[in-house]
Amino acid sequence: MPAALQNLVLLVLGSTGDASNPFSAKLNAALWTAMAVAEGGTGDLFYTMNKEMAADDLSLTLQTGFVA
Repeated sequence: MPAALQNLVLLVLGSTGDASNPFSAKLNAALWTAMAVAEGGTGDLFYTMNKEMAADDLSLTLQTGFVA
């Protein structure tokens, strides 16, 4: 991976990012694919959301028309 892509503070694709949204992507579709064993991966694909403490919130919001 190029050094310029490591430890990014802001990653934005076709949108506008800010401190509240350091990763922002405006896309019609997105694909996450597991790295194959032949490529040095495990063939598995995990999506992990982590929070600091049990009392903290963690949510996944699905919206239509910008309304949950």
